Amino acid sequence: MSRCPRARTERDAVERLRLYWQAETILATEAPVLPLTYHRWSALVKPVVTRFPISPMRRWFLKDVVVAQGG
Repeated sequence: MSRCPRARTERDAVERLRLYWQAETILATEAPVLPLTYHRWSALVKPVVTRFPISPMRRWFLKDVVVAQGG
């Protein structure tokens, strides 16, 4: 019997934790690895621009851009 269904019905707390720990160990050692990468992104902004918000998805919020007066 698989560890998780057994653990769900196990009444003994110590045995239940042991079964879940074994299931987690198996998952951590046998799970496929998916390397995640990210690309760097740069933006050139003139010094008169004091606020240029960019979301984590690289979306620009031009309505929130602040340009200093007299620049």
